[in-house]
Amino acid sequence: MNKIALTGHTSGIGLAIHTQYPQSIGFSRSNNYDLLNSANITKMLEQIDDCNIFINNAFPALAADKVEGMSTQLDILYKVYQQWQTAERKLIINMGSNTSDGIKKHVWPYAAAKAATDKACEQLSYLTDGPAVCNLRFGYIDLPHINKMVPNEKKVTLPNAMATIQYVIDMFKAGNLVREITIIP
Repeated sequence: MNKIALTGHTSGIGLAIHTQYPQSIGFSRSNNYDLLNSANITKMLEQIDDCNIFINNAFPALAADKVEGMSTQLDILYKVYQQWQTAERKLIINMGSNTSDGIKKHVWPYAAAKAATDKACEQLSYLTDGPAVCNLRFGYIDLPHINKMVPNEKKVTLPNAMATIQYVIDMFKAGNLVREITIIP
C-alpha cells in the first residue's frame, strides 16, 4: 500500500490530492508547517521516512514581494531526494508548471523558479541511486482561484489532472518510471 506525503494539501490541486488519498500526510501552513521556515522543513523530513510517495506541491511564495520563498520547492525536492537516496522504491512527484516554457515579456520570478525546479527534476530523474522522480507540468488547472486569475484561458480539468497523478502512481507500482508529463490545455 502506498503511503503518501504531500505539501500544500489544503487548497487547489493539493486539496484534491489529499481528498483522493485521505491516508496522505499533509504539510502546509494550516497545520503549522510554514515551508518558508527551514526548521519546519526539517520537521517534515523527520515524518516522511515511512512514506513511499512524496508529492512536492506547495509553492509558498506566489507574490512578487515574497521572492525569498521562490527556491523553497526546489530546496524541498533536493532535501527529500537526498534523504531517500538509499531507500528502496520511493517516488517523488513534483508539481511543476509549463509556465517556465518560453520567454516572458515581463519580470516573472515564478516562471524562473519553476524552470529551475523543472531542470532539477530532469537531472534527478536520470540518476539511478535514489528515488524515482516525476515532474508533472500542467497548464492552468480548472480551479476557482485560477479561474479568477485567468478567466479566459484554457484549463486542464481537475479530474484529468487527478487521473494523470494516478497514472504516474500506477506506473510506479508496476515498476515503470514516468519522468515527465506536460499537459497543455
